[in-house]
Amino acid sequence: MIRAGQKYRAIEPLNVVAFSSWRAPATSGSRGALRAGELFTVDNGPHSEAIVVYCVPENNEMLHAVFISEANRSSARYRDSYLCIAIKDILEKCERIPD
Repeated sequence: MIRAGQKYRAIEPLNVVAFSSWRAPATSGSRGALRAGELFTVDNGPHSEAIVVYCVPENNEMLHAVFISEANRSSARYRDSYLCIAIKDILEKCERIPD
């Protein structure tokens, strides 16, 4: 079972949606791929019927610039970002890193 705080390594590329969060009632996103070998942590545990979870990549500083446009990152209203990864992909294409 996938839980908040668990760390995983992608063993093959993962399709993700990168979401930008704002200091305003708005959200935007873009599609991308997390490369094989990248580590990430599950930010929020999934709800009972969820098919995706929010995750934060370990290499967030570098990947942040890959997934989120400069225009968004430099906006005064921009707050943060996170990746949305399918639970099925985590179970099939990742390995869990022990605590």
